[in-house]
Amino acid sequence: MSSEHPIEHSSRPRYPVTAWLLIFLLLAGCSGPSQPVAPVAKVTPQSAAETHLQEVCTLIARRLELMPGVAQAKWNRKLPITDEKREQSLLAKLAADGEALQLPAEFVTEFFRAQMTAAKHVQEQTFQEWTAQQHPPFENPPDLEQVVRPQIDQINRQLLEALAKCWAARNSADWDGAVNRAVRAAFQRTTWDEAIISTATKPLRGIAATK
Repeated sequence: MSSEHPIEHSSRPRYPVTAWLLIFLLLAGCSGPSQPVAPVAKVTPQSAAETHLQEVCTLIARRLELMPGVAQAKWNRKLPITDEKREQSLLAKLAADGEALQLPAEFVTEFFRAQMTAAKHVQEQTFQEWTAQQHPPFENPPDLEQVVRPQIDQINRQLLEALAKCWAARNSADWDGAVNRAVRAAFQRTTWDEAIISTATKPLRGIAATK
């Protein structure tokens, strides 16, 4: 046999074009971008009581969302997290406003004291992180008196109205289950510690008329 034109034998398997296309598509599917995260399932209320509880828990979550801004303002101005005098004044006003909506003053006081406690936990956690980081003052913190506190006051009024609906529906046979589902629906997208969520929602668990 002549050596001028040697026959080259390839060691690669000879796949048809369609086979190579299939392999490419399979590899692309494996190495491509991950599938989008499925949206959080909506928790449909099972009773009127649960509807009102979801409203309350959603407002609780919204109130907590304002606390990092409160912390920024206090951090810049070196203000203490706790202002006992202001808290007592606000609790007295909320209790009076709640009585106008046929809510017991004791329950209103307990509920909003829990909101203040949960809010301070959020602020304390952020202060601890910033202290460890030696964080400098924030450039554009929200205005505490002109912006954030009016927003909190508005949510407090909405909470009172929603609590009045809950109080009227507290004879629900499955109150504990309704509270659990409402909490899950309101906080499933948040990253708050379980202790903070539990502190803020605990007053809702003891008002069932059937207990």
